[in-house]
Amino acid sequence: MDLKVILGAIIFVTWFALVAYFLPIIASLSALIAALVTGVYVGRGKKTHDAINKGAMAGLMGGVLNGILGIYVNSVAGIPLTVPTIEFILPYVVSTTLLYSPLALAIIGVVYGAIGGFLGSIKHLKFVFLFFTLIGLFLLYGAIDNVVWNWGTPGWTWNMSVTHVLTNNIDISVAIGFALFITVAAYFFRIVKD
Repeated sequence: MDLKVILGAIIFVTWFALVAYFLPIIASLSALIAALVTGVYVGRGKKTHDAINKGAMAGLMGGVLNGILGIYVNSVAGIPLTVPTIEFILPYVVSTTLLYSPLALAIIGVVYGAIGGFLGSIKHLKFVFLFFTLIGLFLLYGAIDNVVWNWGTPGWTWNMSVTHVLTNNIDISVAIGFALFITVAAYFFRIVKD
Protein backbone atom coordinates (compact mmCIF):
# COMPACT_ATOMS: atom_id res chain seq x y z
CA MET A 1 0.00 0.00 0.00
CA ASP A 2 1.30 3.43 -0.99
CA LEU A 3 2.07 5.63 2.05
CA LYS A 4 0.72 8.68 0.17
CA VAL A 5 -2.68 6.97 -0.17
CA ILE A 6 -2.78 6.29 3.59
CA LEU A 7 -1.83 9.91 4.32
CA GLY A 8 -4.52 10.96 1.83
CA ALA A 9 -7.13 8.99 3.80
CA ILE A 10 -6.02 10.76 6.99
CA ILE A 11 -6.26 14.11 5.16
CA PHE A 12 -9.82 13.18 4.13
CA VAL A 13 -10.86 12.56 7.75
CA THR A 14 -9.14 15.73 8.98
CA TRP A 15 -10.54 18.03 6.29
CA PHE A 16 -14.01 16.51 6.61
CA ALA A 17 -14.16 17.32 10.33
CA LEU A 18 -12.50 20.74 10.18
CA VAL A 19 -14.50 22.10 7.22
CA ALA A 20 -17.77 20.95 8.79
CA TYR A 21 -16.86 22.41 12.19
CA PHE A 22 -15.33 25.75 11.21
CA LEU A 23 -17.51 26.45 8.16
CA PRO A 24 -20.98 25.19 9.13
CA ILE A 25 -22.57 26.99 6.19
CA ILE A 26 -20.96 24.44 3.84
CA ALA A 27 -20.93 21.49 6.26
CA SER A 28 -22.94 19.31 3.86
CA LEU A 29 -20.17 19.71 1.26
CA SER A 30 -17.36 18.81 3.67
CA ALA A 31 -16.96 15.25 2.34
CA LEU A 32 -16.83 16.50 -1.24
CA ILE A 33 -14.19 19.12 -0.39
CA ALA A 34 -12.19 16.61 1.67
CA ALA A 35 -12.22 14.08 -1.18
CA LEU A 36 -11.10 16.68 -3.74
CA VAL A 37 -8.24 17.84 -1.51
CA THR A 38 -7.24 14.22 -0.88
CA GLY A 39 -7.26 13.44 -4.60
CA VAL A 40 -5.19 16.51 -5.46
CA TYR A 41 -2.64 15.61 -2.76
CA VAL A 42 -2.34 11.99 -3.87
CA GLY A 43 -2.35 12.80 -7.61
CA ARG A 44 0.33 15.50 -7.58
CA GLY A 45 3.29 14.59 -9.77
CA LYS A 46 1.79 11.32 -11.01
CA LYS A 47 0.65 10.24 -14.46
CA THR A 48 -3.07 10.82 -15.07
CA HIS A 49 -4.23 7.19 -14.91
CA ASP A 50 -2.21 6.45 -11.79
CA ALA A 51 -3.36 9.72 -10.16
CA ILE A 52 -7.04 8.92 -10.77
CA ASN A 53 -6.65 5.40 -9.34
CA LYS A 54 -4.76 6.56 -6.27
CA GLY A 55 -7.15 9.47 -5.70
CA ALA A 56 -10.12 7.10 -5.84
CA MET A 57 -8.38 4.64 -3.48
CA ALA A 58 -7.50 7.38 -0.95
CA GLY A 59 -11.05 8.73 -1.17
CA LEU A 60 -12.50 5.25 -0.61
CA MET A 61 -10.28 4.60 2.40
CA GLY A 62 -10.92 8.05 3.85
CA GLY A 63 -14.69 7.77 3.36
CA VAL A 64 -14.92 4.35 4.99
CA LEU A 65 -12.63 5.40 7.85
CA ASN A 66 -14.64 8.56 8.44
CA GLY A 67 -17.92 6.65 8.31
CA ILE A 68 -16.72 4.09 10.85
CA LEU A 69 -15.37 6.84 13.13
CA GLY A 70 -18.71 8.65 12.82
CA ILE A 71 -20.55 5.54 14.02
CA TYR A 72 -18.34 4.78 17.02
CA VAL A 73 -16.93 8.23 17.91
CA ASN A 74 -19.41 11.09 17.73
CA SER A 75 -16.84 13.84 18.25
CA VAL A 76 -13.15 14.47 18.86
CA ALA A 77 -12.30 17.41 21.16
CA GLY A 78 -15.78 18.81 20.54
CA ILE A 79 -15.48 18.55 16.74
CA PRO A 80 -18.38 16.38 15.46
CA LEU A 81 -17.68 13.54 13.04
CA THR A 82 -21.33 12.82 12.26
CA VAL A 83 -22.13 15.57 9.78
CA PRO A 84 -24.87 15.09 7.17
CA THR A 85 -22.74 14.97 4.04
CA ILE A 86 -24.99 14.18 1.13
CA GLU A 87 -27.80 16.65 1.78
CA PHE A 88 -26.75 18.37 -1.44
CA ILE A 89 -27.41 15.13 -3.36
CA LEU A 90 -30.43 13.80 -1.47
CA PRO A 91 -32.03 16.68 0.46
CA TYR A 92 -35.18 14.70 1.24
CA VAL A 93 -33.64 11.52 2.64
CA VAL A 94 -35.74 10.29 5.55
CA SER A 95 -32.99 8.29 7.25
CA THR A 96 -30.38 10.66 8.66
CA THR A 97 -28.01 7.76 9.35
CA LEU A 98 -27.62 7.34 5.58
CA LEU A 99 -26.26 10.88 5.38
CA TYR A 100 -23.05 9.96 7.17
CA SER A 101 -22.86 6.22 6.58
CA PRO A 102 -19.58 4.63 5.47
CA LEU A 103 -21.21 3.67 2.15
CA ALA A 104 -22.26 7.24 1.29
CA LEU A 105 -18.88 8.65 2.32
CA ALA A 106 -17.06 5.93 0.37
CA ILE A 107 -19.03 6.72 -2.80
CA ILE A 108 -18.33 10.45 -2.44
CA GLY A 109 -14.68 9.66 -1.66
CA VAL A 110 -14.21 7.48 -4.75
CA VAL A 111 -15.90 9.86 -7.20
CA TYR A 112 -14.42 13.14 -5.97
CA GLY A 113 -11.10 11.57 -4.99
CA ALA A 114 -10.71 10.42 -8.59
CA ILE A 115 -11.61 13.91 -9.87
CA GLY A 116 -9.11 15.43 -7.44
CA GLY A 117 -6.45 12.94 -8.55
CA PHE A 118 -7.04 13.93 -12.17
CA LEU A 119 -6.77 17.64 -11.31
CA GLY A 120 -3.66 17.03 -9.22
CA SER A 121 -1.92 15.30 -12.12
CA ILE A 122 -2.24 18.35 -14.41
CA LYS A 123 1.10 20.13 -14.16
CA HIS A 124 -0.22 23.52 -15.26
CA LEU A 125 -2.64 23.64 -12.32
CA LYS A 126 0.03 23.48 -9.65
CA PHE A 127 0.25 27.27 -9.51
CA VAL A 128 -3.53 27.45 -9.05
CA PHE A 129 -3.25 25.01 -6.13
CA LEU A 130 -0.35 27.00 -4.72
CA PHE A 131 -2.45 30.17 -4.87
CA PHE A 132 -5.43 28.65 -3.03
CA THR A 133 -3.20 26.85 -0.52
CA LEU A 134 -1.50 30.14 0.37
CA ILE A 135 -4.86 31.88 0.79
CA GLY A 136 -6.04 29.05 3.07
CA LEU A 137 -2.85 29.13 5.14
CA PHE A 138 -2.97 32.92 5.49
CA LEU A 139 -6.61 32.81 6.64
CA LEU A 140 -5.78 29.99 9.07
CA TYR A 141 -2.93 32.11 10.44
CA GLY A 142 -5.38 35.01 10.74
CA ALA A 143 -7.81 32.83 12.70
CA ILE A 144 -5.04 31.65 15.06
CA ASP A 145 -3.88 35.26 15.49
CA ASN A 146 -7.47 36.26 16.26
CA VAL A 147 -7.75 33.55 18.92
CA VAL A 148 -4.49 34.69 20.56
CA TRP A 149 -5.57 38.33 20.39
CA ASN A 150 -8.90 37.51 22.10
CA TRP A 151 -7.41 35.04 24.60
CA GLY A 152 -9.22 35.34 27.90
CA THR A 153 -12.23 37.16 26.45
CA PRO A 154 -15.30 35.49 27.98
CA GLY A 155 -17.27 33.42 25.46
CA TRP A 156 -14.78 33.81 22.57
CA THR A 157 -14.43 30.59 20.53
CA TRP A 158 -12.52 29.27 17.52
CA ASN A 159 -15.70 29.50 15.46
CA MET A 160 -15.97 33.22 16.17
CA SER A 161 -12.33 33.74 15.18
CA VAL A 162 -12.72 31.87 11.89
CA THR A 163 -15.98 33.66 11.12
CA HIS A 164 -14.34 37.01 11.85
CA VAL A 165 -11.48 36.29 9.45
CA LEU A 166 -13.77 34.98 6.69
CA THR A 167 -16.06 38.00 6.88
CA ASN A 168 -13.34 40.65 7.20
CA ASN A 169 -12.66 42.27 3.81
CA ILE A 170 -9.21 43.48 4.86
CA ASP A 171 -8.07 39.96 5.91
CA ILE A 172 -9.39 38.43 2.69
CA SER A 173 -7.81 41.16 0.51
CA VAL A 174 -4.43 40.79 2.22
CA ALA A 175 -4.61 36.97 1.88
CA ILE A 176 -5.37 37.23 -1.85
CA GLY A 177 -2.63 39.83 -2.40
CA PHE A 178 -0.07 37.77 -0.47
CA ALA A 179 -0.99 34.56 -2.33
CA LEU A 180 -0.93 36.30 -5.71
CA PHE A 181 2.49 37.85 -5.07
CA ILE A 182 4.06 34.53 -3.96
CA THR A 183 2.45 32.59 -6.83
CA VAL A 184 3.66 35.09 -9.48
CA ALA A 185 7.14 35.08 -7.90
CA ALA A 186 7.24 31.27 -7.93
CA TYR A 187 6.13 31.21 -11.58
CA PHE A 188 8.70 33.88 -12.54
CA PHE A 189 11.59 32.11 -10.81
CA ARG A 190 10.62 28.83 -12.41
CA ILE A 191 10.69 30.44 -15.88
CA VAL A 192 14.08 32.00 -15.13
CA LYS A 193 15.41 28.67 -13.91
CA ASP A 194 14.17 26.86 -17.04
